[in-house]
Amino acid sequence: MSTKVGLLHLELRLIGVQSLKQKRGLLTPLIIRLQRKFQASIAEVDYHDKWQRSLLAVAIVSNDIKQLERSLQSVLTWLEKGNNDIELIGDSIEIIN
Repeated sequence: MSTKVGLLHLELRLIGVQSLKQKRGLLTPLIIRLQRKFQASIAEVDYHDKWQRSLLAVAIVSNDIKQLERSLQSVLTWLEKGNNDIELIGDSIEIIN
C-alpha cells in the first residue's frame, strides 16, 4: 500500500478587507472550518503582507488517489459556494506519490 499526498493551492481575493487584522479575522475561522470539515492540514503560504490576497495550501493524505481527488474537489466546491467575502482567483491540485 502506497501513501499519497494531495496538495491543493487556493489563491484568494479577500473582498472588503482593509487591514492585516481584518485579513486574519477572515482567514482564521475559514481555515478552522476547512480543517474540521475535510480533516486537512492548511496553511497560508504566500501574500502574508497583502491585505486582500492569500495563498492557502491544503494537504490531505490517503492511500487512494481517487479519494484524494474527490476530497480536494470537495474543498473547492465548498469554498466557491459558501463564502461571499472570498473570491477564488486560482487553484491547482497536485498528487504526490
